[in-house]
Amino acid sequence: MIKSNASQLEAACRLLGLENHSASAAYRRLHATLGPLIGTTSVLAIFSRSVKLTAVEIVTLQALLPTQDYADDAAEALDAWQRESTPNDTTARVFATFIALLTGLIGERLTMQVMETTWKPSEENKP
Repeated sequence: MIKSNASQLEAACRLLGLENHSASAAYRRLHATLGPLIGTTSVLAIFSRSVKLTAVEIVTLQALLPTQDYADDAAEALDAWQRESTPNDTTARVFATFIALLTGLIGERLTMQVMETTWKPSEENKP
């Protein structure tokens, strides 16, 4: 089982803080940065897997699982669910798991470089 560490959780909190804790906005930011690097399908798959893995520990998150055909929908569902009942730390854990999975695929150094790019203001983040 993939477990995120403290630095990955901190990175997730930083990403969510840039987007006023909106999961869908944070996902779109990651998608824009990572899509050209690993492919949009991979970004979708990693996010969906992140929700599934986090749902193992946070049972109430399992309500989102049937809606995960597309990660955009899952991120928007997470936003709605977060407004209704989820503390921000649950959303941060989903994104920390995303970062942990990405680290397993491309390594810690490259993941942190990508995250630094993701944290830049959107006008700087465009190619």
